[in-house]
Amino acid sequence: MDLQESLPHTPRRAQLRDAGWRTIAIGMPTSFLTRSSPPLPISIGENKNRRGTPAPLMEPFNALEQAFSPYVGDRAIFEQLVPYFERITVPTGHVLWKQGDAADGLYVIGTGVLRATYRFAAHTPVIEESMVPGTLAGELSGLAGLARNATVVVERTAVLWRLDGGALRRLETERPELARTFTALVLKGACCNVRR
Repeated sequence: MDLQESLPHTPRRAQLRDAGWRTIAIGMPTSFLTRSSPPLPISIGENKNRRGTPAPLMEPFNALEQAFSPYVGDRAIFEQLVPYFERITVPTGHVLWKQGDAADGLYVIGTGVLRATYRFAAHTPVIEESMVPGTLAGELSGLAGLARNATVVVERTAVLWRLDGGALRRLETERPELARTFTALVLKGACCNVRR
């Protein structure tokens, strides 16, 4: 399948390609793509295991590394960002946000698939794109605090790692240099993605 032809003119074409190759390279299990299990309820929780103790630095470390590895030489940055993200599980069909909604943060997709639908003007075609593990969702509106520019629906049950507005402000206060580095990473990803 030629990815260039299958996803013409979408803002995430290059990021999807890169995430796909990284996913194939690391042998990510594809069990999350099956619909054999029933949809999960939306759940929000801290990065803790079943006993309530902090979970090992597997997630969101791996999701952050997958999303930002092309732009980072020092993996310690991901370890420092982990405490600011919260895990959210969303079922297939859930509307994460609608175009025009206030931004509630930005998301790193750990597993699952999201679909964004952009409706810019009456005379322009609707643009749809899928967002896969290792990519970001709502990053620019989340950083800028602007209204969402697309409607995002969960295509396949997803585990997302959200950096909400409060956590972003806490990061900026507690670790200003890390916050600037993270913002630069998000912008690099967004700019490189749009240019391609």
